Amino acid sequence: MKIFRTIFAATLMTAAAALAVNAQPGANRPAGTPAAGRPAATTPAATTPAAPAASAQLGEAKIALIDTGAFADEKQGIARMVAAVKRVETQFQTVRTELQGMRANLERLTKEINDTKGVADQAALARKAEQAEALEKEIKRKGEDAQGNYQKAMRDALQPVQTDILKALEAYAKGRGITVIIDAAQVPILYATPNMDITAAFIADYNQRNPATAAAAAPR
Repeated sequence: MKIFRTIFAATLMTAAAALAVNAQPGANRPAGTPAAGRPAATTPAATTPAAPAASAQLGEAKIALIDTGAFADEKQGIARMVAAVKRVETQFQTVRTELQGMRANLERLTKEINDTKGVADQAALARKAEQAEALEKEIKRKGEDAQGNYQKAMRDALQPVQTDILKALEAYAKGRGITVIIDAAQVPILYATPNMDITAAFIADYNQRNPATAAAAAPR
């Protein structure tokens, strides 16, 4: 997430800068103290006013957790996302039913071959075996095509919804002074207090502002 990446990058750069300063030879010696193995200078060196140290000032972070995996929950998730998923599922219900019927026919044909291979005419048995092989290939081809089309349709349906959700989440965070949001569905959380989880509150706020019916009529 953009907010989290920005804060993390700034913190990492500050830590790296501090490490580089502390690693310089003689960085921790008091002024005027010679390095080990080097005689003290007899003539005092000219004194140059020290430049003011620059330091990165980071504000206090207010961290929240959210579980994006809950967005697609049919009962308690984001209504627009659930509606988009259902539209795609309905679109592919016909081909799903067709594939189920083809697999049932293949199972029936395979059972017939296995049950009669000891008594049936060998020529008839061979024809059935050819039918089963052809049907299996057709199922594989049709299934792969359907899977590819399904994935594309789901991406196309969810992309505008996901983009809108991310914008709304950023606005939600800014309005409440939240500086970092961590996705609990992507990052393992070892411990967090319950009040850090904004999942239910954000979903309720988003659903109130973005009804699924309005989104279906005029997607943003």
